[in-house]
Amino acid sequence: MHAAWLGLAWRDRLGAAAVHLGASVLVALAAAALVWGIWYPEPFWVVSGGSELFTLIVAVDVIVGPLITLAVFDKRKGGSHLARDLLVVGLLQISALTYGLHTVWLARPVFVVFAVDRFQVLPAVDVAAGELLLAPVEFQKTPWWGPRWVASAPWSDPQEHGHAIDVAMKTGVDLGLKPVRWRSYGSQTAAILARAKPLTALMDKDRGAVMSVVSDSGVSLDELVFLPIVARQLGWVAVLNKTSAQPVGYLPFGGLQ
Repeated sequence: MHAAWLGLAWRDRLGAAAVHLGASVLVALAAAALVWGIWYPEPFWVVSGGSELFTLIVAVDVIVGPLITLAVFDKRKGGSHLARDLLVVGLLQISALTYGLHTVWLARPVFVVFAVDRFQVLPAVDVAAGELLLAPVEFQKTPWWGPRWVASAPWSDPQEHGHAIDVAMKTGVDLGLKPVRWRSYGSQTAAILARAKPLTALMDKDRGAVMSVVSDSGVSLDELVFLPIVARQLGWVAVLNKTSAQPVGYLPFGGLQ
């Protein structure tokens, strides 16, 4: 009799945990659509490290919640007591997921800045609100729906350029990334293309990957160029149209200068 009751109790617990797991997975899928589809569009969910961070947060949340339900679910507690326990579990899980999503939100890429000879991805947490107010009006707010592409104005005075390099070497602060120097991406097409290199130079790295981007772009290999695109410690390549400088694809090749 006791063994039969124990078996029924465990079936109830496993059933409740399974329901909780299913609900957690649905919430996680909705969060993934938000994060990977909007905040971190390809390839930024990799370049900006959003993939690892979000996966860790969701995995812990999805696994821990149902496990706690498995531990606390016991019909002998009575309806109100059990409902209170499950409510607490749910609130804890929602709080953890909300905190995790907030962390991912702060790390999301908000600007891709062309500076000198590469693109630098800036996360929201690295963009100071005070400095952003010094940017042209159209760049004074961080975007909610994926990063905006901007370009740093080239240095017109060689001495000013030399000073900027000096500051970068001594302090690690790249003055070219300061919002005050940002201009619309399209206005700096000539400067961007002047620094870009022919995509043919990457054929030896991975011909198949290069040709896949070429095929997706709808233009020929000779009409494409590239520049490095970096975010923190990760490096990729942005493939650009040779005429417009607009990005048409990305390749996971780091360490390029």
